[in-house]
Amino acid sequence: MNIKGQKIKLRNGEISEILEQTKKKEQVGYNIVLYINGKNKEYDYEKAFKSGFIKLIDDDLQRKVMEEINRPKPPAPKILISKGTHFGTNAFLAYKQLCKRYGFDFSKKGPFAGKDRPLCASKVNDQELGVWFIAHSNWTHTTDDHWKNEISDDEKLIAESWTENTHCTYGWIGEKRLVFAKRNGLYEFLGVFKCTSKFGREKIYKRICEHYTEEKIQ
Repeated sequence: MNIKGQKIKLRNGEISEILEQTKKKEQVGYNIVLYINGKNKEYDYEKAFKSGFIKLIDDDLQRKVMEEINRPKPPAPKILISKGTHFGTNAFLAYKQLCKRYGFDFSKKGPFAGKDRPLCASKVNDQELGVWFIAHSNWTHTTDDHWKNEISDDEKLIAESWTENTHCTYGWIGEKRLVFAKRNGLYEFLGVFKCTSKFGREKIYKRICEHYTEEKIQ
C-alpha cells in the first residue's frame, strides 16, 4: 500500500510525514523515509508499524495498513543455490554437478570442456537461464587473450569487455545467467544476473536475484 505523503505520529508523540516509500532491492517489502529531528531517516516499513514506532494519523488508513501487514504471506520460494556457495576449481566439473543436482542440460557442456573455452552457455534449464563461469576478473587480477571482467565492489554489477581478436560474442541484452566467479581459487556463486546494456565491445550485467530458487525469475 502506498502511503507516501501521509502524516504519522511517532511513539514519543512527535508528528512527522512519510517522505518516500521505496521497494527493497532484491528483497520483499518496502522502506520508508521519515523526517525526524531535522534529518531524513530510513526505516523498514513493516517493522516500524508492527513495533508501534509509528502510527498513521488517519485511523482508517492505519487499520488497512495493519491488515495488509498481518495478512498471511505466501511461503518464500525454495532456495536451490545460495549466494556465496562454492563449486570447486574446475568449470566443467562444476557444470556437471549442476546438471546432476538441478537437471541442467548436459548436452550444453561444450563451452566448459577444455582450454580457451567461453565458459558460458545459454538456456540450460526450464527457466531458460544461462550459466557463466568467470575464471578471470579483478578478483583474480588476471585476464585472458580475449576477455576482461570487472566485478563491482558491491558485487551487483559485472562489466564484460572483449578485444577485437574475439570473433564471436556471447549473450544478448535481456539474457539471464547464473554467475560463478573464481575467488581464492574457487568458483563462487554470485547470483542471477541480467544483461542490461551493450556499448561497443562492453556488456553490463546487473544482479536481479541473490539466490537461485525454484520460482521462475522474471
